[in-house]
Amino acid sequence: MATLGIPNGVNIQPSYYGGGDVNMQWDLMMQNSSIKTVRIEIDPTVRVPSGAPSIEIQARGWIQQACSRGFKVIATYHKASSNGSDDDRELDTAADWWGRNYNALLSQPAEYVVKPNDTLGAIALKYYGRADRDQHIVRHNRIANRHLILRGHKLSIPAISRSFIINVMNEWGSHNKTARDYAAAYNRAIATIRSNTGYSGPLIIDVPGWGQETAVAASAVKGFQTGGVSLTDSNIILSVHVYPNANISQNRRHEGVPAERRDYRLTTADLDDLASTKLPCMIGEFGNHPTGNTDWSGLVSYAKSKGWTVLAWAWNGDGGPMNMTMPAWNWQNPAGNLGALHPSPYFGVVSPLL
Repeated sequence: MATLGIPNGVNIQPSYYGGGDVNMQWDLMMQNSSIKTVRIEIDPTVRVPSGAPSIEIQARGWIQQACSRGFKVIATYHKASSNGSDDDRELDTAADWWGRNYNALLSQPAEYVVKPNDTLGAIALKYYGRADRDQHIVRHNRIANRHLILRGHKLSIPAISRSFIINVMNEWGSHNKTARDYAAAYNRAIATIRSNTGYSGPLIIDVPGWGQETAVAASAVKGFQTGGVSLTDSNIILSVHVYPNANISQNRRHEGVPAERRDYRLTTADLDDLASTKLPCMIGEFGNHPTGNTDWSGLVSYAKSKGWTVLAWAWNGDGGPMNMTMPAWNWQNPAGNLGALHPSPYFGVVSPLL
């Protein structure tokens, strides 16, 4: 287990597929003893099919499913169109979204639309990991005859023992984001979340540059060349995203290192640079695409040797070559997303690194 206290695990991205009603195949995930954490991507801007619960209500169910099986859960606001954005308003929107939704994600019921041949036992197994917990659903929905649930009926799924860590926003900030602006924007966003949610746990924040500009985040923490502006909340975790094309464009200026670097591939020295902040760090995403010259697997192994948590991209939902399971979920065929999954060739690439 990582010294951070968050075990290693995987990302999972159900937002875009069938309104989020997908087969996570938890039993398969649980067969791999290295997967103990799931980072769940939530994109509230996705339009769901008519009659389906909203993404926020679906997300309550995803969190419930993971928690009921004993996984540590990280939930992240992930608006795909804003990845790499430098617009402060996007980060403010994410913070406001947490303010409106955190407590509901934690404690309010999810919803499930009954399908043909569904049983209460099967629905309980989906959300609670045990068919005999169907009594929670019976009591909450005041079902008099458990054999008369009807197709299309919307069941309320009560919350049981949910908990999760907030990852404020996925990959906010480009390679051009300055440390001063990064710190100022996150100070405001963090204050919004803390004051509107009651959440006092650690907040995960992705370093800018699609999760790669370690020097910028380190400068923001240390207040080096930021005009007196630095990150003020100490209960944060800095998250790096590592792929073969991971590069930085801004050198370690907070240590006074001149910009003489000719090779801007992300290196172990950059991970050490981030760790010098004395804040906990993690690799929130890693995978083997797209093509590039960065030693992505070496960086993951190095991070693990330092006790960092590492999370593979992705269990399913990537929509590309980095799905650990197959078949990949398909937004054009929501019904197919409920079928059984099995390991893909990519599973064998990333699972040994967990």
